[in-house]
Amino acid sequence: IGLADNKKSMRDSTILALQHAVSGTCPAAVAIESDASMSAFAAADTGMLMATVPAAGESLMNIVGRLELLLFLNHHVLSLKGDLSELVKPLVETLQDKSAAVRSTGEALLTALLAHSLTTKSVLDKHTRDLPPATKRAM
Repeated sequence: IGLADNKKSMRDSTILALQHAVSGTCPAAVAIESDASMSAFAAADTGMLMATVPAAGESLMNIVGRLELLLFLNHHVLSLKGDLSELVKPLVETLQDKSAAVRSTGEALLTALLAHSLTTKSVLDKHTRDLPPATKRAM
């Protein structure tokens, strides 16, 4: 809920609370703007992190807060386990975002999910099948 807030401080606080929930540690308040700002975050507990995946997929559909959530997920991609196919559709949406930072971070996360066998190419093909050819070429 806090990730959809228009105030950057609220979104950053939400990510810090999420970090505390999945790892049990909470770094000092930082502005979540790049991978470098995520380096202070400790490794996440896989079970707790996996419990956030359904809500993360839903939150990625909202334009506000996308970058912060993508950075958080990208930082913890090695702690993710199982089938994360439910994130593919929202990640395809991020590849069409007007912000270059969101597009590149979304692409990095989608690539990492495929590289770590957390989803399959057939799932990606299914969610990109109906996109216009020009959009597919841009991806």
